[in-house]
Amino acid sequence: MVCVHGVNSVGRDESDRLCIGAMRASVIANAVVLLIKIYAWHKTGAVSYLAGILEVFFDLFLALMNFGVMIISRRPASAYYRFCYGKIEALGAIVQSAIVIYGSVWLASESWRAFGHPSVIKEHVLGMILIVLSTVVTLVLVFIQTRALKKTTSLLIASDAVHARGHLILNLGILCSLGASYFGVLRFIDPVFSGGVALYMFFGACRVGYHALRGLLDAEAPPSVRSKIEKIISEHSAVCGFHKLRTRYAGAELFVQGHVEMPGAMALKESHRVAHEIEDAIMAVFPHAQVVLHQDPSEEKEHHATEY
Repeated sequence: MVCVHGVNSVGRDESDRLCIGAMRASVIANAVVLLIKIYAWHKTGAVSYLAGILEVFFDLFLALMNFGVMIISRRPASAYYRFCYGKIEALGAIVQSAIVIYGSVWLASESWRAFGHPSVIKEHVLGMILIVLSTVVTLVLVFIQTRALKKTTSLLIASDAVHARGHLILNLGILCSLGASYFGVLRFIDPVFSGGVALYMFFGACRVGYHALRGLLDAEAPPSVRSKIEKIISEHSAVCGFHKLRTRYAGAELFVQGHVEMPGAMALKESHRVAHEIEDAIMAVFPHAQVVLHQDPSEEKEHHATEY
């Protein structure tokens, strides 16, 4: 017998509203910051602004992509896509990673060129004012994202929030570059900082691509997630054991499959009730989970029980 529960829909409308609102705010904020940094780079000539411009450009691209991906990934299952559309998030992350890696290599080459031909930074005060302005816009975005993350578990919002917080660090570095240039010290801090940003972007993109690939290959959920599920199943008084527990993520959706062992003399209706109780307990901890449990008599060991 197999017992199936779908995604817990409690608070789903509010979650969608918060996530879409946060992504819309990300698009607007990144567009505003991009215009500010383009203008600042034009006026100051600081290579560090190229790092900021490149980072914000990719974040704007990512925000637009995430906005579309979120709308698609949250569509309900259909006759042709019975496991929902969660994997489109991983596919989008692969595309994003490739673009960011290319951009980081370009930025590294520009930083190396700046060592031999350092650019003259001008309009220091204007540049500082503009970077402070862009920092304020980013802080507003981080506040909106943090509020959304308190009530949702969206991986897209979490990923975008990491980028937004990264902007705050980048802006601090740009301020240091402008300040050092203004006082005539640390002449090469501008290309050194932009080169450091290039390394940060490169390794960050590789990390995102790695996790996206794991999602596409249906890798197991993290050990912390799996251990919680195992504990929930084991703690039920009617359960004698379990085997063939499989977990995977598709976007924000967690898929759980397993065989639960119960006394063979237990009535079918009772075993069905027990399975529902276990599934409800799992979804209480993981609201975006889809759970499929197969009930086995504990007296009869399956020959394939030890298989993955």
